[in-house]
Amino acid sequence: MVKPTPLVLCALALGMLLASSAYPQYLETTIKLPDTLGPLTGPYHLAWDENPAHPRLYIGGEGDSGGVIVAEAITCKRLARVSTGPVGALCFAPPHGKLYVASLDADSVIVVDCATNQITSAIHTAGIVPVMQYNAQNDRLYCGGDQISIIDCVADSAVGTIPVAALSFGYDSASNKLYVGGSGPLAVIDCTTDSVVSTLPEVGSAIALCLNPTAAKVYAATID
Repeated sequence: MVKPTPLVLCALALGMLLASSAYPQYLETTIKLPDTLGPLTGPYHLAWDENPAHPRLYIGGEGDSGGVIVAEAITCKRLARVSTGPVGALCFAPPHGKLYVASLDADSVIVVDCATNQITSAIHTAGIVPVMQYNAQNDRLYCGGDQISIIDCVADSAVGTIPVAALSFGYDSASNKLYVGGSGPLAVIDCTTDSVVSTLPEVGSAIALCLNPTAAKVYAATID
């Protein structure tokens, strides 16, 4: 049996890299885990709350009993542990102060109130969710898998599905369109109508997507 490697949480200071190359990146601090909150084994998932009053970093683990560790984003000091079970993906919704946790144990997304670090509900999805994307324009969460489940983040309820398999997302806020990579062609979803408006057969099996709004380009890593 292979003993899990302890997680080391690193804080990387970015400096003013965009302003001048004279400000280097450097490793600011590390915190070796586990500590009193217990071990967390990977693969890992990260999300963060950028609220300047209390910035928080959320670390989800897939291995063993799973769960989410809440850490102070500046110092990386661990503050709490949320017992969600094994985690498949994390997504933070800033307007509501909620963390959405995709479960690897069930076809559901768990909702965590980040003010109290307590689970408030679990929302049924169309399957196991490997990726999530929050859309601030329509206040909805898009959950990937064999098809896309749509969650209303006000009521925390499932409001529909889109019959497209999704392993990766890239969201363009300017056009309110969601680019979806999966086992088939790259799909483009209009988030106003939550419908597929285009597919790109020449881009298949995109396992990772990155959107560059300045260049108006979507970069796709494929396995074809």
